[in-house]
Amino acid sequence: MIQGGRGGIYRYVIELARRLAAMPGIALSLDCVRGDEHLLGGLALRPVSRWARAGACDLARVQLATRAPAGGVLHAPSYRRVPWRAGGACVATVHDLAPLHMPEKYGFLRHQFLKRLVPVALRRCDRILTVTEHTKADLVDAFAIDPQRIVVTPNGIDHARLRPGDRAAALAALRTWKPQLAEDFVLYASRIEHPGKGHVALLDAWARLAAPGRDLPQLVFAGAAVERADEVFAHAAALGLKPLHVGFVPEALLPEIYRACRLFVFPSRYEGFGLPPVEAMACGAAVASSRAGALAETAGPAAVLDPDDPEQMAATIGRLIDDGDERARLAGAGIAWAARFDWDATARATADVYRSVA
Repeated sequence: MIQGGRGGIYRYVIELARRLAAMPGIALSLDCVRGDEHLLGGLALRPVSRWARAGACDLARVQLATRAPAGGVLHAPSYRRVPWRAGGACVATVHDLAPLHMPEKYGFLRHQFLKRLVPVALRRCDRILTVTEHTKADLVDAFAIDPQRIVVTPNGIDHARLRPGDRAAALAALRTWKPQLAEDFVLYASRIEHPGKGHVALLDAWARLAAPGRDLPQLVFAGAAVERADEVFAHAAALGLKPLHVGFVPEALLPEIYRACRLFVFPSRYEGFGLPPVEAMACGAAVASSRAGALAETAGPAAVLDPDDPEQMAATIGRLIDDGDERARLAGAGIAWAARFDWDATARATADVYRSVA
């Protein structure tokens, strides 16, 4: 489920695994697709064939081959890979039920898989972990899961890595990687997925800001181009905009890009958690975010963006670009807010769940 190290579930897996493996009384082993071993360096691995990355084959392999260790616990880090018969204690993590909220993004088959097959598998789990109260409520409402079997273990922040730092040094490091990055930029870090991540509405808002011919910072999209990204870039061209797409940001440079931006924006239309705004806050960035899905729970003091209202977004972003005092206030509030999210605490809570079902 780590998707070559470029997805949110990879972050969840690697941050937990590093900490769980160091805990006394836990012997951790991870199933890993061959070729991805380097992403899980230093951890005990059980490599599986590369073909398992294909959706249908992977689902079949999980059902046939994945079992809980004798006397131990199987943890499936996503609802997409929960075996129906784990052969022992089983814990699953549900990050979100996005296909139920955005069927136009995920398609008919994914929607039906989640609606009809996943609830059967989840009801056979000993415990279900969710990363927000929002997703817990979704599980209770949509699948009638007993809330007593659901434990909320929020995502965390690696505060040793994601912390405020010197902007000039951050920018210098970034421009060694991407020389075309401007000294002054507004950042949106997210996979480019249309319509779910709200890039088109952000472009519409940016066009409104640019219409009077005002001098704006560079607009930067960071993240892999995934679903219908070509439509996003075509829309930008139709508006006469040229956002810089830097692609996937290397892990070592992620704190730097948060530190260097003038403003971090996150106009997503649905999130089960929404880690980038919290990461940006931890690095001292001023943040403006939607409150869609679980962002109402996790975005805290960020300025509010309406992902369905480009006019409102333009007004909010424009005000924050111009108002340094307000950005400083948001940055200070964000640092304090992000401090409450910690992977060490998440790992301890997860280990407690393992022990309770083992």
